[in-house]
Amino acid sequence: MLTVSNLSIKVGSRFLLKDVSFDAKPGELTVIIGKNGAGKSTLLHTCTGDLKADEGNVQLDSRLLEKYDSRDIAKRRSVLSQQQPLNFPLKAKDVVLMGRYPHSNRFLNTEDIRIAQEMLMLTDTSHLSDQSYTTLSGGEKQRIHLARVLAQIWKPQDAEQRYLFLDEPTASLDIGHKQQLLELIKSLVISEKIVAVAVLHDLNLTSQFADKVILLKEGRLLETGKPAQVFNPELIEKVFDIKADVIPHPKLEYPLIFTSMLN
Repeated sequence: MLTVSNLSIKVGSRFLLKDVSFDAKPGELTVIIGKNGAGKSTLLHTCTGDLKADEGNVQLDSRLLEKYDSRDIAKRRSVLSQQQPLNFPLKAKDVVLMGRYPHSNRFLNTEDIRIAQEMLMLTDTSHLSDQSYTTLSGGEKQRIHLARVLAQIWKPQDAEQRYLFLDEPTASLDIGHKQQLLELIKSLVISEKIVAVAVLHDLNLTSQFADKVILLKEGRLLETGKPAQVFNPELIEKVFDIKADVIPHPKLEYPLIFTSMLN
């Protein structure tokens, strides 16, 4: 599993993260939430090794993250970031194939191509396969990059544990594709026993899909647990400075959150 122990990051006199600890298990989707500036993306990218903590550590399978060889970890851990600075006129399928580079010595093979095609199908982007990446909409680009990061960790050797990190993966998507993407991620996390950690802003999507919620306020872990435990009016008001009503979903087993401004 992923084990985060007492992480702290400080810039000057300000803590971006302060003494944050949690774990994330295979087959579960862990979601980090909080206001803008709460440290959500900082925490996620410290878990991936893109940022270095001043204190504490991150372990994958009981091994410190910094002890892994960069190529070895790239076969097991993939990251979907908020920003994708790619402006080359590659075909969409070639962007997905980039996810297979850690698995190849010099050249991609037929298995790499098969996996890329399978990920295009899974993300409902096969029809974009031969289209230039630069002509895609923001939402289409996001789904292509999801296909890429899934291709990167698909079917590793020796049944190694796989890790998927997603920083606001639904940001550029319409409501239908938000639902579709999170349903896909959740189904793959369960069926493939992937350790998945995501940053989301939407409380109701988090409530619907998260197995565990990490609630941050000003870089500190305020609460962690299942959505029904974390999403209560008092905590939501404390973190987001809004009034909240929380009621059970009439048909499904997760809470619905209705918000309004404080008087």
